[in-house]
Amino acid sequence: MEQSDKKFTREEVMSGLLAGCTALRVTFKKVSSGATRVMECTLNSLYIPASAKAAIYRDNPSKKEPSPDVICAFSLDDNGWRSFRLDSILKVEACEFGD
Repeated sequence: MEQSDKKFTREEVMSGLLAGCTALRVTFKKVSSGATRVMECTLNSLYIPASAKAAIYRDNPSKKEPSPDVICAFSLDDNGWRSFRLDSILKVEACEFGD
């Protein structure tokens, strides 16, 4: 799924995050600072600790509908939930955790 200089759809990114590969390496611009960040992340439940799975529900008590422009994924680098905007993505590539 390695691509750059492309606009990514929510469906493309979500299918990569849920796929059989361990993770996606997503390069994006942080909204708050404009800094470039590279994050290895996943939605594959095999790589998300049980405590983190529970936290995603506990930390959203309002059950507010997530924005379709934002992806929330489990960061394997930080061992926690992080999010990024679809329009801030610079590059997406499949990877094995720790590559």
